[in-house]
Amino acid sequence: MEPQEAERYVSGLPLWAKEKNTPDEIRGFLKQMGNPEKGMKIIHVAGTNGKGSVCMYMTQALLDAGLHTGTFLSPHLVRLEERILTDGKEIGREEFAEAADEVRRTAEERCKTGFHHPAYFEFLFYTAMLIFRKKNPDYIVLETGLGGRLDATNAVTPVLSVLTSISMDHMQILGDTIEKIAAEKAGIIKPGIPVVYDRNNPAAEKIILEAAAKNGSRAFGVDPAGEETEKTFGFLSVPYMRENAAVAQKALEVLPVSGGEKPDPGSFPSSVKRVLWKGRMEEIRPGIFLDGAHNADGMRAFCEAAEGICRQRNKKCRLLISAVADKDIGSMSAEIGRRLSPTVVYVPRLKGKRAADENRIAAALKKNVRCDIMVFQTAEEAWNMAQSSWDPDTVLFCAGSLYLIGELLTVIGKENGNDQL
Repeated sequence: MEPQEAERYVSGLPLWAKEKNTPDEIRGFLKQMGNPEKGMKIIHVAGTNGKGSVCMYMTQALLDAGLHTGTFLSPHLVRLEERILTDGKEIGREEFAEAADEVRRTAEERCKTGFHHPAYFEFLFYTAMLIFRKKNPDYIVLETGLGGRLDATNAVTPVLSVLTSISMDHMQILGDTIEKIAAEKAGIIKPGIPVVYDRNNPAAEKIILEAAAKNGSRAFGVDPAGEETEKTFGFLSVPYMRENAAVAQKALEVLPVSGGEKPDPGSFPSSVKRVLWKGRMEEIRPGIFLDGAHNADGMRAFCEAAEGICRQRNKKCRLLISAVADKDIGSMSAEIGRRLSPTVVYVPRLKGKRAADENRIAAALKKNVRCDIMVFQTAEEAWNMAQSSWDPDTVLFCAGSLYLIGELLTVIGKENGNDQL
């Protein structure tokens, strides 16, 4: 396939399959491709919030130790290729197309024998594993999609499992309690494989420890909000970034090594400083922040960070926010009402079938905040209004969905004379 054809093909795949392939069927698909995951040293990362940051912090530390890395992330912001990194850099379009074509051919062969065609995320996972086989990195940092137990990535056997903070999200799929969600996430724990986990939620910790004990896996809990974390990672501007860094640091300390180099724990903070994680409390222009907070717990952390930035700069807050339909918009709005006092809120509708109705978002916000709430049909219209009514005594925060951040980055790229950032 040519690059443009590959991008159209993959983008046209359904996000959710009506008939999902089982873990055994996923392993069968990998086997038919020659088991590209075999022999790879994989760090498998699951959780509700912070997965991407933890993956990037570990990737940079491994690179700084002179090791070659492969990194699989989700979602992307602008380009599909952002999901697959080799040595910290996104792969080229031709390289992606070549691997995607092999996955497509394998899928077509398996569909003839009664198997279901891979859905979007599953297809991208296979594509990444083919690329990593060709690159043969020292370590692969592999982020799950949704959940863990039934996630396509759970077909691999890692050398280390990592669980970031666990909270309420995707309840219609993963369960309506922390315990149920934690059980799905802890499904990545494999027999005898050590696991590092965030200790923020006692109910989740109980489930994780039970899963670790059942699998005979050593469990290493991290108290992310401790005094040592604040001391070591105080240079990070917001609390949740410091917490994620603490989890990543412990993961690298626990990481089994058989020959070769291992990151020096003392140099880890300098590696963290080198990471630029797009769309995660990123100040793209003076006084304009993008953050991908997209559930109640993420919104709590975002609001805490935004509140601190406004207080530090002695400025008020403006908010540009949108969401996808399956999020708990009421809880997200309540967090905004508890912690922020925006002077105005801009609410655009996102592109795509998953977009939440903009009027529904506005109605939820009206119950919790006292300010003007403006509704727009597109993110570009909301962005343009926010820019045209610029107030130097305010900070503009854009949050609610990584899809929103991706749309805004595309708009900003056009403003800068670049169709893609």
